[in-house]
Amino acid sequence: MPAAELDPTDRRILRVLQEDTIDAFSAAVSARPEVLDCRVVFGDRDVLLTVVARDVEDCQRFVFDTPSKLPGVARYSSALIMRVVKHATVLPV
Repeated sequence: MPAAELDPTDRRILRVLQEDTIDAFSAAVSARPEVLDCRVVFGDRDVLLTVVARDVEDCQRFVFDTPSKLPGVARYSSALIMRVVKHATVLPV
């Protein structure tokens, strides 16, 4: 898929944090303009980020440069969304 066709908000980065650094991590992530959303989650990972990127290269730059500079990041992985099957923003109640 050409870079021009990519949705610039479909970059989700997972972080695994050291337990005692969540506050410092939260402050650092809040200061990053390319991070649109940051959620603490249960499961294999601790944090889910939604990151805006101009293209795949911009996303790659963020993934390679940013995680190691954020406080408390023990390891990380990333995923590029291939297709959205359903996206609802209104609750059915």
